[in-house]
Amino acid sequence: MKKIICSFIALIILFTVIDARDLSFSASVLTAHAASPEYVFNDYKYRHVSNGVEITGYIGKASHVYIPSYINGKKVVSIGENAFTLYNITYVKVPEGVTELKPYAFSNCDDLVTIVLPKSLKSIRHSAFFQCRRLKNINIPSDVSHLEGYVFYRCESLTQITIPEGIDIIAGGMFDMCTSLNKVSLPTSLKAIGSLAFDGCTQLKNISIPRGVTTIQEYAFAHSGLTAITIPRFVEANPAVFAGCENLKKISVDPNNKQYTSVNNVLYSKDRKKLYFHPFADVITVSNGVKVIEKEAFKMNKARKIVLPASVVSIKEGAFVMCANLQNVILPYNLKYIGRRVFEACYKLKNITIPASVTTIEDTAFKSIGHVAYYNLDILLSVYSDSIGYEYAMNNGFDYKLLVQEKDVRLK
Repeated sequence: MKKIICSFIALIILFTVIDARDLSFSASVLTAHAASPEYVFNDYKYRHVSNGVEITGYIGKASHVYIPSYINGKKVVSIGENAFTLYNITYVKVPEGVTELKPYAFSNCDDLVTIVLPKSLKSIRHSAFFQCRRLKNINIPSDVSHLEGYVFYRCESLTQITIPEGIDIIAGGMFDMCTSLNKVSLPTSLKAIGSLAFDGCTQLKNISIPRGVTTIQEYAFAHSGLTAITIPRFVEANPAVFAGCENLKKISVDPNNKQYTSVNNVLYSKDRKKLYFHPFADVITVSNGVKVIEKEAFKMNKARKIVLPASVVSIKEGAFVMCANLQNVILPYNLKYIGRRVFEACYKLKNITIPASVTTIEDTAFKSIGHVAYYNLDILLSVYSDSIGYEYAMNNGFDYKLLVQEKDVRLK
């Protein structure tokens, strides 16, 4: 029963963080198969599959597990879904002949430190080692050609990993919250890095992205410990790739990249009209010519003051989210759009002037999220009469100061 409950909880967590556009899943993940009858052999439950036997469960007491190569004369070819979930095992040796680890095969094995995988292994399905918090010793065999999302989610003791040649996607969430991971070797065959792939890898200071990579999705390196990064030639632009990377000080872009450029370690679109990431600083003045502050471009930045140029017309979702020190933001008089969650959790920001030029303010722009709902920030909005800012303040219950031709006329 506890295996079923844990699996259900894990699925809730997993589907909460998955974006529908993410690279973590294939259609096969959601395909249901009718299970054949289950049998028992010594410490193992198993079932027959087309080419041999699949281990479906473990009923033994040993902490060191040596999975048999054969059961009743038939080769063991796969480790089934949730087969070892929640068991107090510390060491596992998977036999030669096994080609696939099914979803959640070893998930939530909190005591698992070492697993030896066979050369015959071809596929590791999603969440196979989900929340194996003590897992430290694992080598991915060279013939593995299929790795799905969240395989190593929250494997907090994992320090290094080598992805074999032939793998072309680091699927979404693969190393999400691997807080000890400090060394990753990526293959030259790699083409894409999925959303949240290295999110929260706080000890990961450097990583070499192969030059054949064309896609790095949102949040791929968010909240990681990166200090420097080089973006290859063919990578297409996406927002929030480095959201919340407080130690990222050096950003280089291949000069032949057609979508990104870096100037003074600030990441822009090639034409410098979009700002994707700004290194952390105390006072920041955004360069003139920038039109769009992209999604979470300043997330968790330590800046006290940020000045936006007159050229900025749009501030995207969460642009300044969790800027805990932010006390002063100067919005430009040509600004048109303020997105969702732009100032979420900016608790030191006590007043701001909304230009009369603004035509759209999303509902949660000046709110923070509580346990169950959004609530207003403790902020005074200075707004102009007959403006969208005035309408927003009135409709959402904010304290406001009404301005006419930039002169105060009343205070609520």
